[in-house]
Amino acid sequence: ILPSDHDNPEVQIYDEFVEFFRAVPLYDLIFTQKGSYKKLAELLGRSLDKPWADEDVKDLKGAYTAFEIAFLAKGGGSLSISAADAFLVYLGIYDMNTLLEETPKSYTDKIASVWDEFLVEARDDNIAFVENPTLEKKDVIPILTPLLKKTLYTKEKPLRITYIYDKDPENSSWIYGHELGRNQVTDKFEGLVYTRSFSNCDTEEKFAETVDKIAEVSDVIVTPSPAQMDMTLKAAVKYPQVKFLNCSINLSHNAVRTYYGRMYEAKFLMGALAGSICENHRVGYVADYPIFGTVANINAFAIGAALADPECKVYLTWTAVENTDWRREMWEQNIRVSSGPDLIKPTEVTREYGIYRKDDYGNVYNLAMPVWDWGKYYELIVQTILNDAWPEKSGAPSDQALNYWWGMSAGVIDVILSQHLSYYSNKMVDAIRRALLAGIMHPFAGKLVDQNGRVIRSGQEEGHMTNEEIVSMDWLNDNVVGSLPSEWQLTETGKKTVKISGVIEK
Repeated sequence: ILPSDHDNPEVQIYDEFVEFFRAVPLYDLIFTQKGSYKKLAELLGRSLDKPWADEDVKDLKGAYTAFEIAFLAKGGGSLSISAADAFLVYLGIYDMNTLLEETPKSYTDKIASVWDEFLVEARDDNIAFVENPTLEKKDVIPILTPLLKKTLYTKEKPLRITYIYDKDPENSSWIYGHELGRNQVTDKFEGLVYTRSFSNCDTEEKFAETVDKIAEVSDVIVTPSPAQMDMTLKAAVKYPQVKFLNCSINLSHNAVRTYYGRMYEAKFLMGALAGSICENHRVGYVADYPIFGTVANINAFAIGAALADPECKVYLTWTAVENTDWRREMWEQNIRVSSGPDLIKPTEVTREYGIYRKDDYGNVYNLAMPVWDWGKYYELIVQTILNDAWPEKSGAPSDQALNYWWGMSAGVIDVILSQHLSYYSNKMVDAIRRALLAGIMHPFAGKLVDQNGRVIRSGQEEGHMTNEEIVSMDWLNDNVVGSLPSEWQLTETGKKTVKISGVIEK
């Protein structure tokens, strides 16, 4: 007899348990989050499609029992997560064999080393979003600041930063932007900061080998892809003396600080511009991966377009969907104004990026493009470290993960307009930019309605959506034509990225 209320999260988790139990007849593991049973199988390199061998079931039971005893002995029973939830966090960092082959003291020490990760997992609000840089250390007694201030780094002992890329800057516009930012930091701080980079570390083996080689001579290690988070977390636990940064949002880990840009602000501006110049009420939008933050960008763009043209529809397509041709799709739907990829590959000759217009003969005219100023972003982070302000968590509790989520107010995000745009287009974009910076306009304030007519916000509430609500959006605005892709539709790269930071059902 099974529960029938399948809209209830607890019932959905129970349904997942039933599927798990058919393959792994164990009652021991009780999770509190959806998707956990499937994630457990994936972490162990297995699936739930068929029954596991008796030996594998026995090993899982033995490993979990050892973990549960040690976890509860350390006080895990006082946390708001189950021992199984904590076990899943542990397996994301350490191999299950550590619980089967090592001594109780050894795996108890490992549990202690990741205890802060359990504390973060136990919080509902487990991420603190820092919207503006904190460049100076906050002193308890300001009068003592001149006496206590010390120089941590010098030209004889520079701040050493290593960037580890999963792709090559020559073949990835995203990595190329971060590489430009790295070079800008090196030039900016004139020998006070030493940087270097390693490319194509796209497997766990390559990544771990690189970290092991450079950890002892690095103060900071930066990984610019969300897909690198699991590897970065393992490295951060292994080398706690190193500061680790991963470019992502909504990934909550205490050992790794994350950073990203409020790109939805720029997309809002670009949407308003696109809506004001499209003649047939149709605008195209090219997105890459359905990950945290991307949906907010789409919706902000669509809301901006509707403000300029209430009849405007935004036609959505994805580059990460297998066998897709977004250029052909746009052309066949008679779309002449589009928001293409934000950046182009260094080796790719094309004008189809940012906001552009295409005439009936296929000629492309660029109108605007968003700017990720990673050089500025890294300058601010480096200045934080040089000023000994890194320990500051901007008032966030110690059991919260920290995300630097800076935007136009910090100068790390902006929009560049073509000189061929009219005076009025420039004036409109500038007016909206000023309103955003002044805090008197926000794309996610007021009434919000999704594609299905569901009212997300009634418009009667004060303020705007919270940071948590913005980054975790899984709905599309009512003037968007298109959908979030299913995992099976994605390319292999897309599947890997979505597995770490996706907002679709896996």
